[in-house]
Amino acid sequence: MNRVRGEEAASAQLLSRLLRRLDQMEQENAENAELRYRVDRWDAGAWNKRRWE
Repeated sequence: MNRVRGEEAASAQLLSRLLRRLDQMEQENAENAELRYRVDRWDAGAWNKRRWE
């Protein structure tokens, strides 16, 4: 019975670590999307500026 409880505790710990990592990855993805948007806007502005020079 102790082995089963130990495996349950290990599984719960692993699940907790995986969920924390998923949260971290989602945050990084949101930050990367914001940076990609900013770079795209900057690139479009730079392209328009070059076009009219």
